[in-house]
Amino acid sequence: MKSSSSKGWSDAAGFPAPMLIRTFAGFRGLLMGGRLPVRMDNALTKQALSCIRGGAHDEHSAMLFRTFAVYIKLCTQKIMEELLGRLNADFDESEGWIRIVDADWMADDLRLSLSVLFYEEAEPELWEVSCLGVVEESLNSEGVETLSISSESPLLKIFTEPEVELMFSENACVPAFLLGVVCTSCVEILGRAEYIQRFLNQTATVDGIVNSRYGQLGRFPESIAARIIEALNEKPIRVKALPGRIPKRWNGAEFVSYPVLKALEIGNSYVIAEKFSAVRA
Repeated sequence: MKSSSSKGWSDAAGFPAPMLIRTFAGFRGLLMGGRLPVRMDNALTKQALSCIRGGAHDEHSAMLFRTFAVYIKLCTQKIMEELLGRLNADFDESEGWIRIVDADWMADDLRLSLSVLFYEEAEPELWEVSCLGVVEESLNSEGVETLSISSESPLLKIFTEPEVELMFSENACVPAFLLGVVCTSCVEILGRAEYIQRFLNQTATVDGIVNSRYGQLGRFPESIAARIIEALNEKPIRVKALPGRIPKRWNGAEFVSYPVLKALEIGNSYVIAEKFSAVRA
């Protein structure tokens, strides 16, 4: 279990101790402001914060951690649903915008600050979105009209589908054509062209691997590999797919499979993580 504290410990829900201090303090502020649909005793809040700062490990403090963690999880998940619901019901795509205005990292967790204008006459609202267990992100600060969270986003194929290595020989294709097939396949499956450099062997130019007679074309998610093979059928090139391998990541001791992931997409920005929650800032 990861921790950013000097004592190297985390609570029962897996939150690093410094994050608990900040989270509990912020959570208490939200409670005092009446922004969350729950009420908790101030003395209990102070006691929990005192236990965290003091590094207490007894059964009572562990119970406090679990209690707060459950409340925080339920409330922030509910508010994330509220944000998505309001965007679906009240957001004017012709007048409104969503913009990332700040990003704050702590270990593998990311907190995004979003400025949301629902429609022209409204005041911008500030929302904080917590992304826990982040494995990949690409962020830019521009006003966009879309925000979604999905467990079925095409972006997740990189982490869930077997990785297939494509080998080729007897290549007589025009390099630009072969490069175009790979690029188009990436766009059709993932919706993004920039991934071509990630999958393709060597550089994504007409002077790269696509200009060779034989070699390794690249390593691709299974669905993209299948699309490339289909597009090159009956073309002057022989393509062979090697057995696929499930993507893994290094956890510091060994390679392990990725956990269940979701994709948060904000315009062209995205975050791939295990969990997402939100609060009104």
